[in-house]
Formats: sequence, structure tokens, C-alpha cells
Amino acid sequence: MEKNNKLKICRWRSFLFFLLSVYFLSGCSQHTEIDDDMDQRNAIGFSCTTDDAGTRVSETDINNMEYFRVSAVWHRKDVFLMHNQLVEKTNNGWEYSPTLYWPGQDELSFFAYTPAISKGMTKYDIDKSNRKCTIEYTVDTDADKQEDFMVATALDKTSGPVELEFKHALSLVNFEIQSSDGSRRISKIQLVNLKNEGVLTNTPDGAWTWATSDDSPYVSYSIDFKYPVEITDTYKEVGKMLAVLPQAIDDSQILYPFKILITDEAEKTYDFQPTGLIFQMGKRYTFKITLSAT
Repeated sequence: MEKNNKLKICRWRSFLFFLLSVYFLSGCSQHTEIDDDMDQRNAIGFSCTTDDAGTRVSETDINNMEYFRVSAVWHRKDVFLMHNQLVEKTNNGWEYSPTLYWPGQDELSFFAYTPAISKGMTKYDIDKSNRKCTIEYTVDTDADKQEDFMVATALDKTSGPVELEFKHALSLVNFEIQSSDGSRRISKIQLVNLKNEGVLTNTPDGAWTWATSDDSPYVSYSIDFKYPVEITDTYKEVGKMLAVLPQAIDDSQILYPFKILITDEAEKTYDFQPTGLIFQMGKRYTFKITLSAT
């Protein structure tokens, strides 16, 4: 009797092993629909450049850009082939994992941004059917905490490498200041009554446009000097490059007029009110200012 029980147990073990073997073998043979359409000989690769805005917010250019994130929309299926994929610069170029491949001659559209971990981006959404990327972004008003946010598109592509030209998304401001009546030391520069929240979207031709809401608040951007900077009778470039949300200045604004305020170490404030300004994406602006007691 004991021998028969052992035989039954052995048979059950053999049967169970057979079932597990069939299950694991059949599992290994499964493929997704996307995998079946991939050309395994043609990996998707990237070639990156940056525009020449000349930023010094964090001095991002192609030489020191280390990472970016990219999404790829597969037109025929209206699905993501990549979604927020991290891409890293290595000695071999731009790499990511797992490697993906071109789906035959089907078109793909790519949307990318850097830094890969953005402090200012609050929303990132892609309308797959219309190949439209929408980014909600808030610019930090403290010059010491700002990032050089950049975006890129490559639309309707069927082969690679995918060429991504990263564009500086913000406006860039620097200051050259002199004193007309003796030297003085300044401790702070402010751009007053500007907006810092906006929505960035791409256009079909690969450009990008900004929009602001009437409901978004007016704020002050600032450069604070740890040590006061001496200003003499010669123009001197002072402070960091300040990133500003692209926007048109409403000169008819009475409650919140745009101003430049400069404060010296004696707490005296110098008030300037430029007019006719439009802060454009990727453009650099230099304000040349003369301080005087009168």
C-alpha cells in the first residue's frame, strides 16, 4: 500500500512539473503587438544640439547637458512608443534602456525637455492624435534657484538618428549699471509686476508658444547680492542672468505696472519703468541703467 502511494505522489509530481514546463515555455513565446512591428535592425537613436541664446542661468549647452526626457508618439496606432523616457549622455553618445526600434516606415513624433528632473514643470501632457505637447511651468522668482529649461521636437520622422534641437524656453535678462554722481553699492535688483506661470505648447512647424492666464498673479523676480556690489561711472555687468517667463508687457496696466527696482546698501530704491517690452522665448535682454541721486 505504501509503495502505491509513493507511486501516485511521483506521478502527481511529474504531472505538475509537466504543467509548469508548458506554462513557462508558452509564456516565453508571447510578444506584444508593438514588438511584432519593430524593425530589430534599426534602433532609435538621438543627435542633439542647442540653440545659441547665450544663457548663463546655468550655462546649459550641448557640452554640459547630461540628461533629457523624451516621448515618442507612433502615428498609425496613436500610442506612445516612448513616454518620458530618460536619455543619458555617455562616451558612446545618447543612450537609454531598453533600446527601442523604428516601426518600419511608420511615422513617429518626438517631444523632449531638459533638465530631466525639472523644478518648474507642473504638468506635462501630450495629445497623441494631434501631436501636441502641453507643458505648464512656473519660473522661480529667485535667481539663485532658477533652472535653464529647454524643449525640443522632431515631428513626423520615419528614420534616425532623431535630431533634437533644444531651445531655451525662457527669456533671459542681465543688467549693466553705472553711477553718474559718485560710486554707490547695490544690494538687490528686482523686476516687479511680471507673471511667472505659463503654458508652453508646440506648433505643427516645430516651434513653441507661451500663453499666460489673466488669473495668474503678478510677482517680483529678484537678484539678491550676498555682498553689495560697487557701481562706478563705468557700465558694469552685475548679477546672474535672470530667467523670466516670456510675456508681453501691458503698458496701460495701472494697478501692476512693470518696473525695475534697484536697492543700494543704504536702502535707497531707484525706480525705472521701461515701456514697449515683449519678453520672447529664448531671447536675451540687457538693461543698461544709470543711477543718480536725482
